[in-house]
Amino acid sequence: MRGKPTFRGERMNAKLGSKKRRILGLLDRQPLCIFCGGTTPASTGDHLPARSFFDGRVWPEGYEFPACEPCNKKSKDQEHVLTTLVRLKGENGHNTQQQVEFAKFAKAMKNNFPGLLRVLGPDEKNGFIKSRGLWVPVGRAFPQQLPMVAIDQQIAGAAVDAVLRKLMCALHYKHTGNILPADGTITVKWCTNAALSEFMTDDMKAFEADLTEQPTLVRNGKNLSDQFDYRYRLSDDGSASMYFVKFRQSIFGAGVVLSKPGEEMKEAAVAKVEFPKSAP
Repeated sequence: MRGKPTFRGERMNAKLGSKKRRILGLLDRQPLCIFCGGTTPASTGDHLPARSFFDGRVWPEGYEFPACEPCNKKSKDQEHVLTTLVRLKGENGHNTQQQVEFAKFAKAMKNNFPGLLRVLGPDEKNGFIKSRGLWVPVGRAFPQQLPMVAIDQQIAGAAVDAVLRKLMCALHYKHTGNILPADGTITVKWCTNAALSEFMTDDMKAFEADLTEQPTLVRNGKNLSDQFDYRYRLSDDGSASMYFVKFRQSIFGAGVVLSKPGEEMKEAAVAKVEFPKSAP
């Protein structure tokens, strides 16, 4: 008895690896690059955030986006910088795997961005502690013994800004289903954990509180929100979106995406945190 006929395309697809099948499925659903205005054919899948941000490269399901080769590659170095920064501090300390992975990225940064991180000396640590008004009991030197580093603001700023803008573009597509056009705008603000108290003004807290949606970030049933998490809100027509993101407890950022030139978000929270109407 003859079985069901098998077409050539089905036989070929059966031979493809899972990664290739995943990419083909992604490009079948959206054949255009979402990062350059939807004018270029997509040929790859770009993970946002990058897989390197996550322990063991276990990233959330549903965060791979269609991209052309240039858009996929152009943020590689910036993603490595951000990966190093977000691993400076973990919410529950570093386990062995995290220590190994951080050492790998720190070594790469030392070679590629030698000025990114600088270990603070005792006097600098003491000055930082005093500038933050931290109380240290008499005779206790514990804070000064902690490993503390200074971050080059120019290198880190350019990298974090670039990655956050790309992430906002991806999240806008994910939650609205719309590719941000080339004349759309993305505006971001961010800080490290050291400046979080200054960053979280009453207005920024109000901005975050106004974001009513929060995704479930998992892979194979494992919750990954301790490594990456965000809240968001969309305009009624899906032409605009707002986000507040955090990477572990190291980097915090807020962003607004506007797909129509000259458009203004109706929510007063945007004006309160002084986001410019267009990106620089």
